[in-house]
Amino acid sequence: VAGEIPESLKYRLLGSKEDIGNWGHEYVRNLAAEIGTEYHRRVEQEGDNASMDDLMTLVTEIIPFHMQHNAEPEAVDLLLEVEKLDILLDNVNDSNYSRTCLYLFSCSNYLPEPEDAIVLKT
Repeated sequence: VAGEIPESLKYRLLGSKEDIGNWGHEYVRNLAAEIGTEYHRRVEQEGDNASMDDLMTLVTEIIPFHMQHNAEPEAVDLLLEVEKLDILLDNVNDSNYSRTCLYLFSCSNYLPEPEDAIVLKT
């Protein structure tokens, strides 16, 4: 049904606030995909005035999980989807920076301007 929050996301927003990683990698990946879907639905329906606080709270939980579990591409993809690539900088460390930079560089070839420049600058 159009205009309805995807199920996993809906129940995460309504449910407990326990550690997101307790549910496993597949749950987190699914949740990230649903956040992207919901983000674009809200932008389409409400424009620039759309409230994203609840989604961004989840994004800030998901990104460290992805980065700690060698899922840098999933982290970058989610941040590109919600237009918050700056969050990535706080989650890059000595063990994941090379994979993260390589993926960012690869992504830049497929992004329109000015997004490609933002990705390369990051």
